[in-house]
Amino acid sequence: MTISVLDCMESSADDVRTGGPGLEAETAKRKEQSLAGARGPSEDAAPMRSSSLAALALLAVLAPSRARAGNDDAVLLGNEAAMTGGAVSAVVSDGSATWYNPAGIAAVDRDTLDLSGSATMLRIADTPGLLRSATGAQANGGYYEFLGIPSAVTLVRRLDCITSLGLGIFVPQLTGHTDRVGLEELTPDYLARFQLTQQESSSTYYGGITLGVALAPNLRIGVTLYGTYRQFALTTQFFGGAERDGEDVFAFGVGSLTSVQSVSIEVGAGIQWELVPGVHFGASLRSPGLLLGSAFHVTSSTFMGGPDGLDLDITAGSGLEPRIDMVTPARLRVGLAYRWDGGWIGIDGDVQHALVRPAIGVNREWVGGVRIGGRVQIDPSLSMGAGLFTDLDATRAVGDYGQTQIDFFGGTYGLELRNPHRLGEGENAADIVFVNTFALRYAVGVGRIGGLRFDTAADMGEGISIIEVDTQVHEISLHLGSALYF
Repeated sequence: MTISVLDCMESSADDVRTGGPGLEAETAKRKEQSLAGARGPSEDAAPMRSSSLAALALLAVLAPSRARAGNDDAVLLGNEAAMTGGAVSAVVSDGSATWYNPAGIAAVDRDTLDLSGSATMLRIADTPGLLRSATGAQANGGYYEFLGIPSAVTLVRRLDCITSLGLGIFVPQLTGHTDRVGLEELTPDYLARFQLTQQESSSTYYGGITLGVALAPNLRIGVTLYGTYRQFALTTQFFGGAERDGEDVFAFGVGSLTSVQSVSIEVGAGIQWELVPGVHFGASLRSPGLLLGSAFHVTSSTFMGGPDGLDLDITAGSGLEPRIDMVTPARLRVGLAYRWDGGWIGIDGDVQHALVRPAIGVNREWVGGVRIGGRVQIDPSLSMGAGLFTDLDATRAVGDYGQTQIDFFGGTYGLELRNPHRLGEGENAADIVFVNTFALRYAVGVGRIGGLRFDTAADMGEGISIIEVDTQVHEISLHLGSALYF
């Protein structure tokens, strides 16, 4: 009996048609069907056991998985947030209010153009024993990821003395890395070798338009409409084989490319209120993300050779599917800050509800986060800020190869330089101000990742399993931002 790799390919295509990566339910069903079909006696146990192992390995690794690292707040958006760890809900008053609290747009006292970006991010992942065998052999996983991220571009225009309009483009999530893992196992029957390479890229882009209104000198409200574009691509190359007494027993290989693009919308609203002089309260509520549709492309080719001959499968598929569904949960953010002449200190907290949508691969539990930070003005041209933050993972369970559940903890430190230039008489403003921001962010992530365990001596259908492996991720980023107040 030989398990057809075509079933695996069709499983991946069916999963992608639902509109997103992860896709646990359908993938699990196909895995169980294939495992059930593989169980039973065989007249040629060793070769057939090897072929079964190869097919099951393919089945386990080809389904698209979730991004390996980086959670909902992998990038701090905006200059103020980058300096202070994101603890800005109560006091944000620049273009990044479109993201953190729409009410802050009404606090902008002049037109503003913000160009901010985490110019470089280095992400280092270390995963001992990502591939393991029953005999004790193991191979370590991990990667180095170096990214350039244009995290935010915003524009704020004052419409009148109490109303402001903001536009923003944000990139809160971006990954792009390659995993290379090889495993060699020597058994009494044969020598087996496996080599797995996966290249993954994913990104999320938000566009938002915000209207903020100052109802009173100490009270502001705002509302934002977001459009979201997400893309995910996974390239897999997996090869393996075994030899006995210098002769090949079996060999297999697979190449696969899966890509998914989707669009969705969200709505946000916020309030900022100075409760008493110096004490500021802020809150914002983001609606669940509403998926509108998705497009997918899948191409793959596999071969498997053994005593019974060579099996070659080539598949391809693509499609466009309108679909209305919840893809992200609602998010409530609350902050409190104390502001004095020349600085402020604040604390933020947020919570997101659980969301389970098996059809699109969403399986999230309740999650929250905390941020504390502040800034102080050293002189009229120089300010300093710092903050601490958490970025917890909402993944409910690790069930697939490469799927992660990682909680991040980190801190930020930054400087802001202001350079005003006076204008001549008759201009709309007395001066224009150029602002440059430099901020460092470090975070360490600890958690688990789905690995593979091989057992070449097991009965057919039981030769491979998903295991949870401890992993650690380090993130270091340099934020460079510029702003113009005019």
